[in-house]
Amino acid sequence: MQEGDRIILCNAEPHWIRAKIYSQYDPDANENNLAYLESKILGKNVAVFIAGDLHHYRRHAAADGTQKITAGGGGAFLHPTHGQDVDTLMEEDKHRAVKRTFDLKKSFPDPTTSWWLCWRNLLFPYYNPTFGIVTAILYVLTSWAVLAPIERLGIHKIGLAAETTLRTALSSPVAAFWGAAMFFGFVLFTDTYSKLYRWIMGPIHGLIHVIGTFFVGWGAAYLCVSVLGLTFMDIPQLLLSGGLIFIGGYVIGSIIMGLYLLVSLNVFGRHSNEAFSSLKIPDWKNFLKLRIDANDDLTIFPIGIRRVARHWQERPAGATGPELVPDDPKAPPPELIEPPIPLQCPTT
Repeated sequence: MQEGDRIILCNAEPHWIRAKIYSQYDPDANENNLAYLESKILGKNVAVFIAGDLHHYRRHAAADGTQKITAGGGGAFLHPTHGQDVDTLMEEDKHRAVKRTFDLKKSFPDPTTSWWLCWRNLLFPYYNPTFGIVTAILYVLTSWAVLAPIERLGIHKIGLAAETTLRTALSSPVAAFWGAAMFFGFVLFTDTYSKLYRWIMGPIHGLIHVIGTFFVGWGAAYLCVSVLGLTFMDIPQLLLSGGLIFIGGYVIGSIIMGLYLLVSLNVFGRHSNEAFSSLKIPDWKNFLKLRIDANDDLTIFPIGIRRVARHWQERPAGATGPELVPDDPKAPPPELIEPPIPLQCPTT
């Protein structure tokens, strides 16, 4: 490396994003394995930082032209570009003895589109058909552990039904165990970085599932005994109630999880990974094309694909290129996410 050389540094993860989001909760959250290389060896010669890991495109730039680009567009699912305060990044430049500000210049998809995509979590059971099996089993086991005698209490006696269920659960170690296991299981699922968020939203999430179990179990028992005339605690009633609770737990449990992820990200900026991995969005792919010309000037071309092809066909006979080509009229061709980015970084 010669004096004045400009460097493109490729990182496995965008540590500048993680530092902005998580350092306030955990000083070790920003573990940058290239920190020594960046600060002691390469220094101010780094003109462009490129990282993947987050499955979207997001570019920050400083006034001196230094670029920090997240381009993980080859990931299996899309990551959000909203919900996290990363519009401005502050960085102390020890080589220049100044603090630099990196401003967000472009996101793909844009934050508004990302915010609307998160609303798909309202269809959580559709996108995640196997998840409901987990909540269905939990709802059945918890309801069977309690077996409160509320099968003849209508909706107008909801207070008595709730009191009877609580008393029954507290008087049975098995019932108390399953109720606590469900509650704390969802608490532990909560975003781990913010302790305040975990101990506020975690209990709320867990309590909503416990309440959901109460209503599903109560409804199943009332339908089997008061409507269908089955005898409470007989095998037919237990089996039919169990089946109804399983179905109710599958649907209600999945809907509650989807609502939790939607609120967590769109309101509080938490659970970005879970809220979008659950949607399995294959679109908004991106990659970078870098051109270094004869004058050693760098131009970055960020290329995006808004919708990937769902159908493919073999390439025409005699044609060259990939063996499979898109056969999907809804899939647009690749496009520039933003105008080409010329390197405008000082060399001394």
